[in-house]
Amino acid sequence: MINPAELRFGNWINEQGLELQVGLIQNNLFENSDPIPLTEEWLLKFGFDFEIEYYVSVLSYDFGEIKIYPYSNHFMFIEGCLQEEIKHVHKLQNLYFALTNFELNIDNGK
Repeated sequence: MINPAELRFGNWINEQGLELQVGLIQNNLFENSDPIPLTEEWLLKFGFDFEIEYYVSVLSYDFGEIKIYPYSNHFMFIEGCLQEEIKHVHKLQNLYFALTNFELNIDNGK
C-alpha cells in the first residue's frame, strides 16, 4: 500500500491491476493502491538512456545529469554523498521533481 502523503499529481500507481496516474483517479482509491515497481522498462519510458559508466564499472540509466544505477533488485540514485534507494515509479518521479522542479512523465521521453 502507498502512503497517500507520498503521492503527487501525475505519479503513476497500480490501482487494482491497472497502471494509472494520480489526478486521473478519485482520491478515495488511494487506500487500495499499490506502488509500481521501478523497472528498466519504466526508466526507458521516461526517456532515460542506458549506458555503461566506466569510471564506476556499473550500468546506469542517464537522463541529463541524473543517473540511476541498478542495485540488487532495485535502483539507486547516487550523487556525491547523497544516495537514495528507488524501488517504485512514484519515488523516482518525486525525486526527479525535487532535483529539477520539473515533472517526469512518459511524455518527457526522448
